[in-house]
Amino acid sequence: MKPQNIFLTGKGAKLSGFSLGHLEEGRNLLDASLLFLTADYLAPEQIQGQALNTQTDLYALGVLFYQLFVGPLPFEGNDQAVMQAHLHQPPPSPRKLNPRISFVFEHLILKLLDKNPDNRYASIQQIRRILQGLLASARYQGSSYKEMQVGRDKELATIQSAWQKAQQGQGQLIFIAGDRGIGKTSLIHHAAAQSKAPVMLLGQGCEQERSRPFCLFSQVTQAWLSTISPKTLSAKTRQQLSVLTQVVPNLQQVRPDISPVRPLNPKKEQKRLLSSWIAFFKNAAQKRPWLVMLDDLHWADQSSLELLHRLADYLPSIPMLIIGTYNPEEVGQAYPLSKILRSLQKQPFYHHYRLEALKRLETQQLLDNIWKQPVPASLVQEIHQHTAGNPFFIEQVVKGMADDGLIALGDGSWHFPPLETLRLPKNAREAVWRRIHHLNPDTQTLLRQAAVLGQTFNFDDLLKINNLPPREVLEHLDTALARHLVQEIPDTRIFRFTHSEIQYVLYADIGPDQRRRLHRQAAQALETRVRPNPDYYAEILTYHFIEAGDLEKALTYSLKAARRAESVYANQAAQAWYNKTLEILDQLDPTGVSQFQPIRESTLKSLAWLV
Repeated sequence: MKPQNIFLTGKGAKLSGFSLGHLEEGRNLLDASLLFLTADYLAPEQIQGQALNTQTDLYALGVLFYQLFVGPLPFEGNDQAVMQAHLHQPPPSPRKLNPRISFVFEHLILKLLDKNPDNRYASIQQIRRILQGLLASARYQGSSYKEMQVGRDKELATIQSAWQKAQQGQGQLIFIAGDRGIGKTSLIHHAAAQSKAPVMLLGQGCEQERSRPFCLFSQVTQAWLSTISPKTLSAKTRQQLSVLTQVVPNLQQVRPDISPVRPLNPKKEQKRLLSSWIAFFKNAAQKRPWLVMLDDLHWADQSSLELLHRLADYLPSIPMLIIGTYNPEEVGQAYPLSKILRSLQKQPFYHHYRLEALKRLETQQLLDNIWKQPVPASLVQEIHQHTAGNPFFIEQVVKGMADDGLIALGDGSWHFPPLETLRLPKNAREAVWRRIHHLNPDTQTLLRQAAVLGQTFNFDDLLKINNLPPREVLEHLDTALARHLVQEIPDTRIFRFTHSEIQYVLYADIGPDQRRRLHRQAAQALETRVRPNPDYYAEILTYHFIEAGDLEKALTYSLKAARRAESVYANQAAQAWYNKTLEILDQLDPTGVSQFQPIRESTLKSLAWLV
């Protein structure tokens, strides 16, 4: 297999050249004429005349991937030199030659190029599933969720129309509401992929970090910075970003040329922060229109929601489309998001939709899309009735049936089981639990460790928790990617569970003692990684240390979180963290309470001043 034998057609890639050569065993190629063979694509076992199998072709595929995505071949020179390199030399690191390659994709290439055939992937189907997971990550899940967009034509049309207006400088705001698993996230990612927006940015609400000031827009700002070269930053943009260094983690590490400004008193600081952020958005989006996705707004911090509310006043003159999602069950009338919803009702640039469960015919269409063929009406009825038309539940049932071997591909079509053999899970969480328990125990353990880190998790933190070699961790993540349980966030070392329910089920499956131990390890790993500026992560560190039972460390970071919130005039967040500090003090060992009395007194004074 080599590039000359691969042809791209309207119906996909076609392989040719079968009449020109064949896999030959028992003949050492180092001492023979290659004739129709090309040294560049020969596997080590083929060169040595050993037994050949599927993994031999997979090695050639690895060479092709290396050449396509890195540039040069892994080994160059005359035939003898190349064959010796295939046998004895490791290929140069793909990421060193092309840093834009995902480090998970680098792992895939290097695994295909392993000298030992037994260490390569088991089948081309396994590779295809992993690549589908990586493509879903790279395209904001758009293509992977295309088949899931049933009954959402009106919403998709509105988003595309709003994007057209945004590109013309008329900013738009769309809120998508819906119950858990109804398809909010998949809808906005698919719409983003359809838009082909030059700048697509994501901010994700997080339950554990809902009291970290400006968390949502910190993510958006960091995402934007990862898309541009430092040389393209104007003096005006640098000046605006310099104000944000106190609330955007690692901003100075990513852009050392941005110096922080002198802090003001809290009230003036908040005003400067908000005005600088809005000026930054207006300035940056003028060059290339932005499409911003704000997912899970019901978990957003108040400061981010206040900034969103303020930004809405300027949005009609900014080339920006903002799409937000939230679960109405998580939003009370007094919650800041409710205030925003009420205030925007009559604005011409604002649109609001509530996604509903799929009707039976829509479930039929969804199942036909997933299986690429008509599905028996009786099976459709059973699944629709059982899942109440919830797309996520339907998807997990379908994947669970495949995991259980209940459906089989034969003669080019799927064969479905009799209804009486079906034992459908009682809810979506049970469906996820069943799928997880199909994985090998080591992969399950690693995913539970990741679940302790949160909905998103850093690869380096995961390494520190489990003490496994990086390659072994990537092997387990390969499996999770292939099963669409996690996805990689492009251009980072960060992964995300594809749905919050997956993280929830994994976390719930951990016993209390192990949970405490893992939270302690998570806190220590995060502390190590974010030195020397752990204050930016005080909120999540407090959470981990509380769950670990280390209240003294939790007290330290709770105070840091309160003071940082107070410094940017995020009063509600500051109050929440000072109250959390008092709760921790109340839980500490009574024999040691006296040494914490000054902290209690200063906390009460700060709280009284805020109130």
